[in-house]
Amino acid sequence: MTDAFLKIAAWETVPDLFHGFGTAAAGGGNNPPDGDEALSEWKRATVERAAKAALARAGASFDALLTVRQIHSPHLLVVRRMDPLVPPSGQIRCDGILCDRPGLLVGVKTADCQSILLHDPVNRAAAAVHAGWKGTYRKILKQAIRRMEKEFGTLPENLRVAFGPAARACCYEVSPELAEEFRRRFGRDVTEGPEGRHLNLVHANRVQAVKAGVPESRIEELGGCTICSGKADRYSHRRDAGRTGRMLSVIGIAGPKE
Repeated sequence: MTDAFLKIAAWETVPDLFHGFGTAAAGGGNNPPDGDEALSEWKRATVERAAKAALARAGASFDALLTVRQIHSPHLLVVRRMDPLVPPSGQIRCDGILCDRPGLLVGVKTADCQSILLHDPVNRAAAAVHAGWKGTYRKILKQAIRRMEKEFGTLPENLRVAFGPAARACCYEVSPELAEEFRRRFGRDVTEGPEGRHLNLVHANRVQAVKAGVPESRIEELGGCTICSGKADRYSHRRDAGRTGRMLSVIGIAGPKE
C-alpha cells in the first residue's frame, strides 16, 4: 500500500506549508460494499477519513478543512485572510478554492479527474483545483492563476503548480469529437494513441499554466494513472464503474504557533 498522502519533495522544505495528494490509503482502502445505500455511505466515509488523516498530519496549526460541492465547472471560491467567516465545508458549488487564510486547509476530491495544487510562497497563498475534462476544457487552471493575481498579488513566475494522480493518456480514451475539440484548444499533443483518442489532462493543464506565465521548472507531476496504477492505491471511477471512493488532495498555510 502506498503512503496516505503523496508529497512534492521540493515543497516539503517550505516553512508553514502543508500539502498532500490523497490516495486510497487515506480513505481507508478500496473495498466498496454491496448495495447502493451502503456504497453511497462508504464514498462519503472515504472523504471523511482522508480529511481526518490530513488534519492529524497537519498538526495543531490547522483547525479546519474546507471543501466544496464539485460540479465540473470553471467556478472558484476565494477565502481571504481578512474574511470574518469561512463558508461551511461542502456547501458551495464550484471546483476550486483559493486561499491566503492561515490555519485553513483547502481540498478537492477526485477519482480520475485531475487534482491540482498551487502555492505562492511570496504572498503565502494556496489553491486546490478539481479539473476533469469539462473544467480543463473551460480552462479552470488559467482562471485560478489569474484570480490569484487579482486577489493576492500573485506573480505567475513565482507560482508553484503540482498535478496529482489522475486518469492519464495511457488509459483515458474519449470520443473522436471530444478529442478533436481538445486539439483545437490545446494543440495536437493533448491527445495520444493511434487514433488520437487518448486525452492527456496533464498536458492540457500544463499548457494553461505556461501560457499564464508559470515557468516549466516550477510545474511538478506525480502519482501516475488512477486507472492502471493499482486498485489498492488509487480510486478510479472509470476503472471500477463508479463503485469507488474519492481521493482528497489538500493544501494550506499554517496558522500561528500555539
